Parts: sequence; C-alpha cells; structure tokens
Amino acid sequence: IEEENEINLAKVSEVHVALICFNPAKDKILSVHRSASKKRFPNMWEFGCGQVKPNESFEDTVRRTYRDDFGIEIEVMNNAAPVATYSFNNGNQTVPGLILLGKSETESVTLNGGHDEYKWLTKDDINNICDDGETQYVESFKENALKAFELL
Repeated sequence: IEEENEINLAKVSEVHVALICFNPAKDKILSVHRSASKKRFPNMWEFGCGQVKPNESFEDTVRRTYRDDFGIEIEVMNNAAPVATYSFNNGNQTVPGLILLGKSETESVTLNGGHDEYKWLTKDDINNICDDGETQYVESFKENALKAFELL
C-alpha cells in the first residue's frame, strides 16, 4: 500500500528561491558575497537563496535559508508574489528560480558558512557599485534590486 504523502523522486525538480531582504527601515537591501569554495557562482555577490525541499513552500524556503545562512528572521512581503524569475545551467539541466521580497527586523547578520562578507546597500550604492566593472554580481542583480526598491 502506497502512502498518500510519498514523493515520486522522478518528478522532483530542483528549484531555487532568492530573497531581496530589506532592513527594518526599508532603505537598504542585503547583499552577501559567496565564498571562493562555493561550487556555483564563487566570489559573486548575491541576495541569498535556497533550494526548495520537498513539502516546503517558497516562503518557508527563504525563511529557513535566511535563518540558517545569515541568522536572520525575515517577513516575506508583497503577498509572496515573485519580483522576478531566473534560471541557471547546472550541467545538463536548467534550474529555475524565483525572487521574493522580504524584510528583516534587524541589520545584524551572522554568516554561517558559504558566504564570507555582507553589505547593506542603498539604492545609490547599487547604482554606483554595480557599474564599477570589477565587482562581480549574479546575473540581473542590479535590475532586480532596483525593481525591489520601486515596488516598495
């Protein structure tokens, strides 16, 4: 007899959820630097993201990821409507992802492996540092960050 909650692993797909996290004043967003040891996108700045686990919602994924990776409790905003979607190639498969908006009750961050630096960025910071030609960001970082500020 098959259990109702049994997951058919052949139908499971890898999906990622990123979060553009605002500080309490909603005038800065969190950017985290991926360490050189990361398999995917080493030494790049990103928003922070996690892989959806079976039976986990998109909102629960970003809450878990931010709690585990950055020591932050977040509130998902914008009725959990995605700000954008993205994808990346992982060998022979395309991995889809979406980006949500959220807010932290604190600017205190505790990096728990996988990331080696963080910055809280204003809208002006994003306009200035993303165009310096030296700092590497994940694809569409600037566009998505600016879109998040517009949605507030």
